[in-house]
Amino acid sequence: MKNASTCAAQEALSLVSKKWLLLTLNSIAVYGPSRYNELLARLHPISPKGLADVLKLMADNDLIRRESSGDAAFYKITEKGQDLDSAALPLLKWSRPFCSDANCSVAVEMDGQLSRSHKRL
Repeated sequence: MKNASTCAAQEALSLVSKKWLLLTLNSIAVYGPSRYNELLARLHPISPKGLADVLKLMADNDLIRRESSGDAAFYKITEKGQDLDSAALPLLKWSRPFCSDANCSVAVEMDGQLSRSHKRL
């Protein structure tokens, strides 16, 4: 429930500051509709609980939508999520040089996402 003394900007900034949120959102934006296990593999070392929590948070805030096709469930970015991803892309690009370990799985995935994101611009 929203606190009457909290403005929408504070809530938005609190949301985007959640661990893994921007990387997870960008992964779905870049690769398209994604299954849970695909995201888990792409975003290693995120924990299964961490991924489940961030997906629920994003769905609750209309950044992604969980859809089903037969037995498979997947996550698809919404228009609101696309807007946030576009706004966050410069921040992701800015942060990349701070990862000094070239073999870090997050850095490797971020390089791939940023390369594909650049093609979308």
